[in-house]
Amino acid sequence: MGGPDTAAGFIARLRDFHLECGEPSYQTLVDISEQLPDLYPDLLQWRDLPTLSRSTISDVLNRKRVNLPSAAWVVVFVLSCQRRALETCVLMDDPGLSVLPKWVELWQQARVAERS
Repeated sequence: MGGPDTAAGFIARLRDFHLECGEPSYQTLVDISEQLPDLYPDLLQWRDLPTLSRSTISDVLNRKRVNLPSAAWVVVFVLSCQRRALETCVLMDDPGLSVLPKWVELWQQARVAERS
């Protein structure tokens, strides 16, 4: 699978996070991703955030994509999973955007490993 700083390791972390958040359906994540600007107004610092799609979520989590998703996609995926976990009481408190620096750093490490 590769170490945690490889692309495969990063995708494994995303899959694990999805499971830890209660394994929300892909459609639920799509729906939440459309609401993120209202749920997290401070997200405006991230420009051009994508809306998730079921097919892309599936392709990323099942390692059907050759390259890593964009950092913006990771931000939307993580926040959508996290928000669903809050809605279903898997999480009791919303860490909000505070989790993003960690995920972006992990993404950057995997990106460097992918390019080497």
